Amino acid sequence: AYTDSGKLAAWKRDPEKPTQPLTAYLRFAAEVRKQNPQVKMTEQSKLAATQWKALSPEAKAPYEQKAAVEAKTWKEAMEKYKASGKEAAFKEKTGRDVQDKLKAKKAAKEAQLKEKEQAAKAKAKVKAKERVAAKKAKETEMKLRMKARADVKKAKEAEKKTKASTEARAPAFESRAAAASEGGVNRPSDSWAALEDAGPCLEGAYSQECVAAPCCGGLGGSHGHGG
Repeated sequence: AYTDSGKLAAWKRDPEKPTQPLTAYLRFAAEVRKQNPQVKMTEQSKLAATQWKALSPEAKAPYEQKAAVEAKTWKEAMEKYKASGKEAAFKEKTGRDVQDKLKAKKAAKEAQLKEKEQAAKAKAKVKAKERVAAKKAKETEMKLRMKARADVKKAKEAEKKTKASTEARAPAFESRAAAASEGGVNRPSDSWAALEDAGPCLEGAYSQECVAAPCCGGLGGSHGHGG
């Protein structure tokens, strides 16, 4: 009953399944073991590996060619074996089809988890870029605000300076206007606007003609203010 159930066969390979041939190296290693039966198996493996590495491509060629031919034959036999349904029947009888399904299910689950992890990483990367961009935009906006405030402050200071300068010059305008009025000169050129346009004479850079002008307290004469 144990044999018929397939449980015994589950511990063995399907006798109808084509046997996979040896590789070129394993063929060479088998020869080394036969030539050195007195050496332990572990030492035989080390000896075979050392000798195989030391072989030239020409010396390896016979092993590789034979392995290639047998590998081709095996692949063709495996295709026929699978197409016949014998592989599926053996797996079903031994319960290995269930194991294959479990393995496939596990692989699919792992692939799904990996996909989710990659999506989460990509999302986190995008959010990180967005945070950096938002921070830069905020810094730029702050710089613009500070510049605007500085410009407003500078404009106010310039306006204040101009106003102070005008107020400081006002007494001189009034004094000279009064002097011109006392001198009996009452011309349009002696008006406040004309005095404001007097230029250098109001800044202390008096010329001989300017000093002689009525607006500057002189007794008359030509003047650049329109006199």
